[in-house]
Amino acid sequence: SLPDAWVHFRMVHRLSRNIARDSPGHRSCRADLNLAHLAIERASLDRARHRVESALRTARRLGDDDAEGQGHLLLGLVYHLRGQVNSAEGQYARAIELLTSTGNTRGLSAAYRHRGDLRRARGGRKNAERDLLTSRAIAETGGHGDLYWFARVAHCYFRATKGDLGGQK
Repeated sequence: SLPDAWVHFRMVHRLSRNIARDSPGHRSCRADLNLAHLAIERASLDRARHRVESALRTARRLGDDDAEGQGHLLLGLVYHLRGQVNSAEGQYARAIELLTSTGNTRGLSAAYRHRGDLRRARGGRKNAERDLLTSRAIAETGGHGDLYWFARVAHCYFRATKGDLGGQK
């Protein structure tokens, strides 16, 4: 459950900070990312932004491109949910760049799907469809069944809003 996960990740975060003292490390960074994700799920976007910004500072200091890419993905989602579409698109682009370089197919699929949803809402249909199809292909080749279906549903929604289902299921 979300409350249990929140308690667990807060505990991990505190332990990591106590162990590292003045210089948070990889565990603390990952705990911040997990807490940010949970804060987004709870619609606590200010808290999520704070956690992501903390994780990004740590990831940059550690040279952890994967964690930095995940941070940009989550920050993009925060901006997206707030309606700050230009900022969101920039964060998604940076996430895609970093997650491509690290080979993180799970994060990459999510970033393309969220950017595709954003572009669809903005009317950029051609780029939106390309992002949604890319998300689905990455999820499929990466073996991420859950993300494959999320991308497939997003693409079906895209086609339905376009009026292009053509009787397909």
